[in-house]
Amino acid sequence: MIVEDQTVVRQMLAMMIDTLGAYKVVAQTGSAAEGLRLASSLQPRIIILDWFLGRESGWDFLDGLRLRDLKPIVLVFSGNISAAVVRKALQNGVHGFIDKTADVAAFREALATVGSGRTYLGESASQALSVPGSGNDPAGEPHPLTDRELEVLKLVAEGSSSQEIADRLGISIRTINSHRASIIRKTRLQSVAELTRYAWELGLTAPLRYTSPDRGAGPT
Repeated sequence: MIVEDQTVVRQMLAMMIDTLGAYKVVAQTGSAAEGLRLASSLQPRIIILDWFLGRESGWDFLDGLRLRDLKPIVLVFSGNISAAVVRKALQNGVHGFIDKTADVAAFREALATVGSGRTYLGESASQALSVPGSGNDPAGEPHPLTDRELEVLKLVAEGSSSQEIADRLGISIRTINSHRASIIRKTRLQSVAELTRYAWELGLTAPLRYTSPDRGAGPT
C-alpha cells in the first residue's frame, strides 16, 4: 500500500512497483486517516509511507498502526528527514528509509531489503546518522515533551496563534499558554523559528517557511 499525498508521485510509484512483478499494489491514498482505514481492512504486508502528509506526519500514522495492533513492514519514502526522526522511527517499527531523489534501482533494492525483513537506509538517512552528535536530542539534551505539548508545538510550528490552537483543541487559552511556557522551559528555545526547527527535527512538521501570526511575541 502507498500512502503519499502527491497524486502524481503516488500513481507513478504504483505503476513502477507493478512493473517489478514481485509486488502488487493493493491500495493507495494521500492521507494518514484513509491509510489507516485501508490498512485495517486490507492488512497489506508492506506500506510505503511519505513522512509528511499535509498537516499529518509519520508519527500520526505509526501511532494509528500501534493502536490498531497492526504490524506491517513500513518503508518511509521522504525527501527530507532528520537523524532524530530516523532513530526514533526505527525504534518504533519502521523498517527503512528511501530518498525521493533515489533512482529506480535504489528503490527496488530498498523494497527487496525491507521485504526480506532487513533494514534499509537510503543516502539522506545514512548521512543524517553519520553526522557527529546525531544521536543526541535535537535541542542538545533530552527534554521530553508530553503528547499534548507535542500537539501544541506542532500547531505553533504550523503558524497557529495561541487562540487558534485553543479553539482547535477545545481548551482554554490559559492552558495553551501554560503548555507553551512548559515547551520553552523544557527545550530552552525561545523564538517561533527555533521551535519550528525543533518541530521539524522531531518529524512533526514539514520543513516549510511561513510567517507566524504571533512571531516573536512569545506565549500570548
